Amino acid sequence: MKKYKYRAFGLNIVSDFELPELVYGNDGCDVEILHGKIEEADGSFLENKIYKVNSEEIVYQLKDIAACKVQNGNKAIIMPSPNISKSTLRLLILTSVFGCIFIQRKMLPVHGSSVTLGDECIIIAGSSGAGKSTLANAFIENGHYFLADDVAVLNQGENDHIYVQPAYPYRKLHEDSVKCYNYDVEDLERIEYEEDKYLIPLHSHFLNSPKRLKALFEIVPADIENVRIERVKGIEKLKVMMDNLYRGKLQFYFNSKVYYFKNIGEIASKIDIYKIMRPNDKFTYNEQLKLILKQLG
Repeated sequence: MKKYKYRAFGLNIVSDFELPELVYGNDGCDVEILHGKIEEADGSFLENKIYKVNSEEIVYQLKDIAACKVQNGNKAIIMPSPNISKSTLRLLILTSVFGCIFIQRKMLPVHGSSVTLGDECIIIAGSSGAGKSTLANAFIENGHYFLADDVAVLNQGENDHIYVQPAYPYRKLHEDSVKCYNYDVEDLERIEYEEDKYLIPLHSHFLNSPKRLKALFEIVPADIENVRIERVKGIEKLKVMMDNLYRGKLQFYFNSKVYYFKNIGEIASKIDIYKIMRPNDKFTYNEQLKLILKQLG
């Protein structure tokens, strides 16, 4: 079977599956993604089910999609359903499977988009549908680069600074945002199992090197007329970080909540955190962008 070599999230990846969203890598292997049989799973694909979980391994099944075994943060075995499409399989690997890998490797993934501001970057976080990708796209349209669309993986670098690792050069946008930015829907790949979302290639706007994290902005839709920004302080910074941890519920399966609470506390003390309150009934991404740039000088 042909092996594909990629680089994403600061990891060298060797995969049995083609993952065209990722950047091609060189030698080295931090994570293997294998096509194989999983003895613990029944292979019925009739329901969502977790078969086994401990600090080193999780075996689970997603209805009509695949069974997965993720081990020690360095190996994932995928047993696909016979009827699964290639795009759905890729989405599974890049989301749920990598979510398990991050937790097992004790990496810190934030559910958000990351865009550059000069020699630094920010993370735009928020719940599903809050407008993370739409606001990040506004930065890109105004000449900024992006490192991550959906998952911003953090690590500590020189002088204890916090850095965001580059993910891959594709973005996901809801159909209304696609139309707002005048993209042609006919030219885009629709993402299965994510309602009204499309995959947008943006290789020329992707920065494939880590950037120091300056601040995190959490978008909060609200019943208000105008956009406003509030600085988050004290213990509330921890809450914002915990609320936006990617696949955060996995912490409980791997019994790692204490570890993440400690590390998030250290990161929160080194960056600024803000909430962007935006009207929930209209597009205000340009106003949000201007307020962020003004806030950060």
